[in-house]
Amino acid sequence: MRERNLRILVLTILLLVSVGASDSLAKIITVDCNGPSDFNSIQEAIGNADYYDTIVVHPGIYYENINFYGKWITVTSKNPNDVNVVDATVIDGNGVGNVVTFDNLEINGSVLLGLTIQNGERGIYCYFSDPLIRKCVLTANDSGIVGSSASPTILESIIEKNNSSGISACNGQISKCIVRENGGDGLYNCQGELLNCIVTANGGKGVYYYSVHSRVTNCTIVGNKGVGVAAEGSSTVGVSNSIIVKNEGCGLSRSSGAGLTSNYNNVYINNPDYGQVSVGPKDISENPLFADPGHWEGSNWVNGDYHLRSTVGRWDPKTKTWVTDPVNSSSIDAGDPSSPIGLEPYPNGLRINQGAYGGTEQASKSPGPLCTEYPLMDFTGDCKVDFKDFALFTRSWLECNLDPPEGCWP
Repeated sequence: MRERNLRILVLTILLLVSVGASDSLAKIITVDCNGPSDFNSIQEAIGNADYYDTIVVHPGIYYENINFYGKWITVTSKNPNDVNVVDATVIDGNGVGNVVTFDNLEINGSVLLGLTIQNGERGIYCYFSDPLIRKCVLTANDSGIVGSSASPTILESIIEKNNSSGISACNGQISKCIVRENGGDGLYNCQGELLNCIVTANGGKGVYYYSVHSRVTNCTIVGNKGVGVAAEGSSTVGVSNSIIVKNEGCGLSRSSGAGLTSNYNNVYINNPDYGQVSVGPKDISENPLFADPGHWEGSNWVNGDYHLRSTVGRWDPKTKTWVTDPVNSSSIDAGDPSSPIGLEPYPNGLRINQGAYGGTEQASKSPGPLCTEYPLMDFTGDCKVDFKDFALFTRSWLECNLDPPEGCWP
């Protein structure tokens, strides 16, 4: 570990020094397997790329296995925000080896953005590396994303229908991901925080930890064939602000020697809800009233919509509009009061929702108390003046931006 940290430090220093070469030197390199472009192969483009370059991959199926070779570059589809473009821009490993490999001390400057990765023994393999994987789809691999002494940051990605685990042994943050319908565990022994994720219909456990330390925050864990969240060995795991429903094993489970704490969760009709885990003092056990609960039809899983029903406003991802319901979910405004409400739209009850959309711009709106008028010194926007506002005020105490500066003080 010490040698690895030293190598990363040296690489980082070299990269920072090279930043002085100016971002204007960075190139955009195009790849198209169906037409004219700079290159027809992604790996060939990587081989010809310099640090900070962006490789734009046009839609098509690229039958190859790629390696970033430590380069601080971005490999992206033409429009990573368009799911149709992501689905149409595919790297196919042809059933052999890793489709994408990071094994040369890559850090977050090595970015894989908005591509579909399929048909490999491992979709993405990270060895002693910490890349950024964002808005990708990992499907039809033996394993989705696998780490070894690695801390990739995995954001806004879909990891589905891989033969064994969805994500395993990855120690970086995993946020706003959907991990579903994998043959084994959804997430296996990942140490980074799991945040705002949906974990559904996996063939094993939803989330499994063995002798690691981690947190599960604002996640929705539904319909897995095994335990919702399991801790074994010497693990210490904290689960909060989450909805854990209809898993075929326990909702939350720990073995002797492991620690798993639960607080401000909705743990409902699992089998049973708690296995050697104490019920959190602020846990609830009520139907979360999802917009459309996912469910099994025989051996097939029908995906659901896990936004919470609200009489004030629920985001509908199909119509991309706010709609209203005749009932309110009990998971609205049921998260930890000390958790920031983040981007939750107004009215938000001044308290975070449970589940994967809590704290986000798609959080269901609250029928709770409204702010009639913001106080003058309400810097945090929570409709009250308290020590949080005072802390923000003191940060700027005696600041002055008059020009000339000597005009600041008489």
